[in-house]
Amino acid sequence: MALTAKKVYAILNGKIKKVSEGIGTAVFYAGSVETESQLPLSPQIGAMYNIESESSYGLAGMNVAWTGTNWDPMGPTIDLGALKAPSPYKLKFTGASTQEYDGSAEVIVNIPEGGTSGTSGKLKADGHTVKYVEV
Repeated sequence: MALTAKKVYAILNGKIKKVSEGIGTAVFYAGSVETESQLPLSPQIGAMYNIESESSYGLAGMNVAWTGTNWDPMGPTIDLGALKAPSPYKLKFTGASTQEYDGSAEVIVNIPEGGTSGTSGKLKADGHTVKYVEV
């Protein structure tokens, strides 16, 4: 029995349908309300709202998602503004140059002619000999 394009399509379509049914519903941002009493009574499943004031779900800024039967607390809004990610380019130079570099601006390092700051004229970064910049 040879497979025709129609049969292959039917097989693949059946498998796609099965996978799609198992995925469920995605959560999506639907808006923000001042108090929990302002949450919609019949939202779409997966609708997520931010509650701006303290509520029975938690502190101000709590996000809740509709499951189809109740509101599920997802967690509060988190302000990441105060966090500063460490720079992957932080370097500390020793020897002829003893400055530190935090990755926030361009820096020029002068190595005397014929001088080195590591082995074989290479800069060592972060104390690892495998991480270096050819000079």
